[in-house]
Amino acid sequence: MVYSTRKIDNQFVTEEKIEVGEIPCLRFFPNNFKDKLPTIIYYHGWSSNKEFQRFKANIMAAYGYQVIVPDSIHHGERKPVNHEEEGSLEKYLLKTIVTSIKEAPLLIDYTKGLESTDKDRIGIMGTSMGGFISSGIFVQEQIFKTLVVLNGASAWNKLEAFDQKEHSDQYWNYRNELIKYNPTDHLELLNDRPVLLLHGDSDTSVPIEAQRYFYKKAVKYYDNKNRIELVEVPRMDHYISTGMLENAIAFNEDYLKQ
Repeated sequence: MVYSTRKIDNQFVTEEKIEVGEIPCLRFFPNNFKDKLPTIIYYHGWSSNKEFQRFKANIMAAYGYQVIVPDSIHHGERKPVNHEEEGSLEKYLLKTIVTSIKEAPLLIDYTKGLESTDKDRIGIMGTSMGGFISSGIFVQEQIFKTLVVLNGASAWNKLEAFDQKEHSDQYWNYRNELIKYNPTDHLELLNDRPVLLLHGDSDTSVPIEAQRYFYKKAVKYYDNKNRIELVEVPRMDHYISTGMLENAIAFNEDYLKQ
């Protein structure tokens, strides 16, 4: 699929480029807002970048959110690699996820420091690889009120990519470090916070079984079972539909704007 990186002229939303330490980001916010804003930190997927998220971020900002989209390491402006090259995924995926999770406190501090931010209404969201990242950050950082994962995975131990036998020492170093953050091993840290998992039931890139496993385990930790939901989209491969985005916005309207 070909995505546009062109900046969108939007009379309702302002886009600005920011630097958070060494992390290039795009920040979107509705024009003429008067009160502090609910905020979503949004993580892109493998081989993507912050510019590819413009359309989704503009839509969310038009609904009254401040949206911050960082470039992950080896993506966008951060020493990008050839993601189509054989072995690239195995070499860089786990490093990218580990680095993003470790960088999260820097982005959180920046977001909290903005005058436009309502510190009590910050959510996190991610697509595909960004769903891995956002899930890992969510269980570690209690400041996030909501989590939305689109076609990602929150049970890393159920993914083949995390259990390959023939890899370099570097791979295993990152894998062993990353597994410490596995959301399935920290379900007590969910603390009844709202979670929405959106996934195509025919996803050939990130099989839905990992999310089914996570949901089955996680729901047991919720006093209010309605605060965690797995929505399976029939016949959907590794794509995001308009309905999935609408569902994500409606979910945040229920929990992040309260």
